[in-house]
Amino acid sequence: MKYLETILISFTREVINSISKNLGMFFSALTTTSLSFLVLYLLLIFYFNIENIQKKIINQLTIHVYLDTDIKGEKVREVIYQLERINDIVSIQYISSSEALRRIEKELNIDISKDLVVNPLPNIVYVKVGDPRKIDDVANNIKKIKGVKEIDYWQEYVKNLSKIIDILNKIFIFLIVLLSFGILTIISNTVKMTILARRNEIRIMHLVGAPNWFIKYPLITEGIIILFLSNFFAFYFVKIFYNVFSNWIFSNASFISLIPSDFFNTIRNYIILISFILIIFMTSNTIEKYLKKLAQGE
Repeated sequence: MKYLETILISFTREVINSISKNLGMFFSALTTTSLSFLVLYLLLIFYFNIENIQKKIINQLTIHVYLDTDIKGEKVREVIYQLERINDIVSIQYISSSEALRRIEKELNIDISKDLVVNPLPNIVYVKVGDPRKIDDVANNIKKIKGVKEIDYWQEYVKNLSKIIDILNKIFIFLIVLLSFGILTIISNTVKMTILARRNEIRIMHLVGAPNWFIKYPLITEGIIILFLSNFFAFYFVKIFYNVFSNWIFSNASFISLIPSDFFNTIRNYIILISFILIIFMTSNTIEKYLKKLAQGE
């Protein structure tokens, strides 16, 4: 137990010594990595919210089915029956031309029916689809039903919106991957610079028989400390900003639905876990190469 305590104290002292001797380099790496994480989290916020908005828009899409003007009673019921038989349709709402006229009069608070000889409004059926990806297939099946005059679901608008969002998502993914590698490279380079700055000390420790893990793990720990501190500062700064922004959106543009900030806690945990594993691998590999050179007398 005493041995483990001594090892732990020596290990901690070595980590503190490594950081204190290269304090400028440590804070430079911490600042750069924090800013990189900050941009990374902002990109992730944009990415997931754009995805969310796209899904909300597509899920709210309704197919407007306009019926022939001469369709009445039993023929309307036949059309609705045919609609019910189509897979992926989850709801059907029929609005007759007279009902549509009453709704307009109520909305505008005017009486226009007395001035009309013929009601110009069509009978219409509102159809909602369970899987938005199948909306084109459902629309094509609806067109085949006898009594359907035309349908509308803003297909061109949806396609154009999807194309724009797909392009934005690809750009965001590229930037996210680029930033992630940048963060790992910064931390790895900091460890390399620390090795160069302390190469004489490392050489002496190696010559006096210090085990490789005693030389290696303080340097790995330094990289992990930079990772956790920079992630902490960036994440909570962005989270505070996001909460303020979400509250403003809720008050001024409530029709826009943003992802709750708690969702990003899970994203943060995944980022830390993956970064933690990669940092250990990258820094360990760098130190092992240097120690191997020392062993070969280079």
